Amino acid sequence: MVFFGDSITKGFFGSNYINALKKLVAGRPDVDGFHFINAGRDGDMIDDLLLRVETDVVCEAPNWVVVLVGINDIFYDAVMLSGPAPQNPTRESSLYDHMVKPFIDSYSNLVDALVDGGTKVAICTTTGVEGDIGIGLREKLALVNDAIRSLAESKQVELIDVHEAFKEHRARLQKAGNVPEHVLTVDGVHLSKEGARIVAEQVFEFFFSD
Repeated sequence: MVFFGDSITKGFFGSNYINALKKLVAGRPDVDGFHFINAGRDGDMIDDLLLRVETDVVCEAPNWVVVLVGINDIFYDAVMLSGPAPQNPTRESSLYDHMVKPFIDSYSNLVDALVDGGTKVAICTTTGVEGDIGIGLREKLALVNDAIRSLAESKQVELIDVHEAFKEHRARLQKAGNVPEHVLTVDGVHLSKEGARIVAEQVFEFFFSD
């Protein structure tokens, strides 16, 4: 099983969700023989994954690949074209055409390359963000994640809705009160131990829950 993505998969900054997943499956006889390969790379965007999909994933001939990507694409857009996400249909359509459609078009090509390479595919919505990390980022995340969900449906590949799990977990914490600025991340983006656990649990539930 290959985990394909950016620094959130690599786990160099913050905590590594693949290591958290290994702890969840440790000692389970139904997981004997599973080999987890971390193919995350710091700073990667969707087009970077396309460039290395053959060498880093297809050549490994995995039974499954789990893709988690998108945060860097949204950050790049936020830096290059800062400002809030549009709130009316015309401007939202413009943002979709400018940012979301190119991302999803490349993601579609990536899924095709993986399927053509003979592997089963599960794509993830992005992790969440915390704190003050840029105007309009959460709104852009919502658009991208809706598009990822639609892509999974149209391509008939599996979806692991990490973003929804992040939202639900943070909402529970906020309801209880006294929530620090960073709970699921160490810096607003990269996973804390708690954030890595949430991602690992979503992957675990998809693949290994009874």
